[in-house]
Amino acid sequence: DHRDLHYPLRRQRQMCIRDSTNSPEPGLCPAIDANTPQVSGVVFSPNSGILPIGDSISMTFQAGEPGLSAVSVTVNGINVTPTFTDNQNGSYSVVYTIANGHTDRSSTQQIPISITVRDDAGNQNVAYTTSPSSTLSPAIDANKPVITAVSFSPSTGWRKIGDTITMTINAGESGLNQGTITINNKPVTSFTDLGDGTYTVIYSVASGDNDIADNDRIPVNVVLLDDAGNQSSAYTVSPIANNCPAIDANVPVISSLGFSPSSGWRKIGDSVSVTLNAGETSLTLISGTVNNKNVTGFTDNLDGTYTATYTILEGDNDIDAGSQIPVSFVLSDVAGNRNIAYTSSPSAANSPAIDGNKPQVLSLVYNPTSGWHRVGESFTL
Repeated sequence: DHRDLHYPLRRQRQMCIRDSTNSPEPGLCPAIDANTPQVSGVVFSPNSGILPIGDSISMTFQAGEPGLSAVSVTVNGINVTPTFTDNQNGSYSVVYTIANGHTDRSSTQQIPISITVRDDAGNQNVAYTTSPSSTLSPAIDANKPVITAVSFSPSTGWRKIGDTITMTINAGESGLNQGTITINNKPVTSFTDLGDGTYTVIYSVASGDNDIADNDRIPVNVVLLDDAGNQSSAYTVSPIANNCPAIDANVPVISSLGFSPSSGWRKIGDSVSVTLNAGETSLTLISGTVNNKNVTGFTDNLDGTYTATYTILEGDNDIDAGSQIPVSFVLSDVAGNRNIAYTSSPSAANSPAIDGNKPQVLSLVYNPTSGWHRVGESFTL
């Protein structure tokens, strides 16, 4: 009879095999273990959901006896033998921790396993590979999203306040979610999954955003998430300057205006030179009036100042020496941003007076109004 001579559990006690020749005393007999361990009843915890990188799965299995040791245990093709635990009740547990690059398993797939254990006698089972069904297994997402490129539309020209830039993100898989995404250090809107592994977002240029010169890149920061919660590495590689639009997010600012001459009287045919301080070059005149008349000769002095000329014509409004001359100037930058009309005129003390009207003779009256006047006589006009 080759049954194990152990009871109630193997190796708890030795017995000798006795036959008609009288076998040695029990203490002098070897123990016999003629059965390999039997693995069954594998369960996962958790046994549903989708698990991301860093999460763990506890796998418990039954073997019917304590005291076994692990020869080799794998979950999802990964060695988990070092985590082997004897629960002292005939069951054993291991822990599998998901790392980036492990094999993904969908919710309709089983997680491959392999369990080989050994008893104290050295018997070991044939590798047990019967994994729980997919309905009793969690899905595994062991690969974080990878962003490969971004692009802008439009990719050239200037964008002003109120304009938008669409950024397309290439990630190679659909179904991802928006993480932190910024363009020009500002949050974006309208995250859209195009269903082909690409995504779009929209950046709207707002007043006060950073200006980006035509030869500079627009800073980007893109993070995407998959449904398991895996987060991509932040993608910060912006398209080259040739493939980036320039951004002008600040309207022109006229800080002051001055007249020359700044005192005295200006009559019909005279001119007044107007100097504007705007702090930047390359601005253009949208509208400019002095004394409610259009100026001429608008000139960029290339130092942040601009000059224009107001020529007094007959019929222009008279401005006395104690009054300010009304002004209004609107400038535009190369992107098309315009300032709110600048209407702050210099004080009367720093403005010339204007006489835009010739004297008019309204009537003539003679005295006397009749009769003859001879040489030497006079009359009043």
